[in-house]
Amino acid sequence: MFEAPRGVVFGAGAASVLVGFMLLARDHRASDAIGSILLLILAAVAGWITFYAPDGTIERLFPFVPASVNEALGRLLFGVGAAICVGMAIWAVRRLFR
Repeated sequence: MFEAPRGVVFGAGAASVLVGFMLLARDHRASDAIGSILLLILAAVAGWITFYAPDGTIERLFPFVPASVNEALGRLLFGVGAAICVGMAIWAVRRLFR
């Protein structure tokens, strides 16, 4: 059962819509702006999984590692992904105003 708040589910849906708009954008500045918003939404979803997802949300990654280590490793990887998304969004915004 998926127990995400409505804001997280809305963010995931909005990210899908933004991908469609980004594919239709002919201007590079508009594409950079939409891309940075998309990356921030993805970072917010990954951040929610990292810090606020209930225990047991992340399935077993490696079958030979204990479940507690798998949970911590999964949350760490989602946190790294969120940080990378924020970094790429900052890069896109800097490129937008250059």
